[in-house]
Amino acid sequence: MKTKRPTKTDMVLNHMIDYGFITSWTAIQLYGVTRLSAIIYTLKHNRGIKISSVTETRNDRNGWPCRYSKYFLNPDV
Repeated sequence: MKTKRPTKTDMVLNHMIDYGFITSWTAIQLYGVTRLSAIIYTLKHNRGIKISSVTETRNDRNGWPCRYSKYFLNPDV
């Protein structure tokens, strides 16, 4: 009997549970997720999970500034 493999949405959620946050680069490298914002939207609007984001800036390999979002699970209050 085959076991059901986890969806990319499940992998992203589990990563945030385990590590507290995720970025698009991490999602690409570890899970092959190229549209992290779409998965975050699904988690927020279809599953009702509270997620917040912070925009960070870092220089790329050419020294140019680039912005990216870091997504966090909101702690239960």
